[in-house]
Amino acid sequence: MTDTDAQPQSAVDAIAEVVEQKLADEPTVDPAAENATLERLDFERKIAELSEKYSGAEQEIARREQTITRLQLTQARSEAARDLGVKPDLIKGGSTEEIEAHAKELRAWKEEIEAKNRPRGPLFSGSNRMERPVQPARLRAAQMLRDGGGMPPARW
Repeated sequence: MTDTDAQPQSAVDAIAEVVEQKLADEPTVDPAAENATLERLDFERKIAELSEKYSGAEQEIARREQTITRLQLTQARSEAARDLGVKPDLIKGGSTEEIEAHAKELRAWKEEIEAKNRPRGPLFSGSNRMERPVQPARLRAAQMLRDGGGMPPARW
C-alpha cells in the first residue's frame, strides 16, 4: 500500500492528533512556581487589607485628637472663667494662650464698666442727699443709750 492508497482518517482521530500536538507544544507549569505565585497574590491581598485597617486607624486617631483638643480648650475656657470671674460662653480663642488673653481682656472691660457704674460716695435713702445714711435698729438703739436715753430724733 502506498501513501495514496491510505484510507482517510476519521474526524475524531484528526481532533485527537491536533490536541496531542497542542499539549506537546505548551510549556509545562512548574508546581513550585505556581505555588509561589499564589502565595504572592495572598500576600498582596493581606497587605491591601492591612493598609485599609491602618488608614481607618489613622482616621480614628485624628478624630480622637480633635476631640481631645476641643475638650482641652473647653477646660481652659472654664478655668479662665473661674479664675477671672467672667462667663465661659463669652471667652473666645483657638488656643490656651488666646483664651487666657481674651479672658483677661473681658475682666478688664468688666472692671471698667463696674467702675463707671459705681456710686461716688455713700448711699442715701430717697432723693435727699443731705439726709443721714439709714442705720440698722441695733445701732440706733445703742446710740440712744449712749446719748442718755433721750427721745429719738424726729427723722430717722
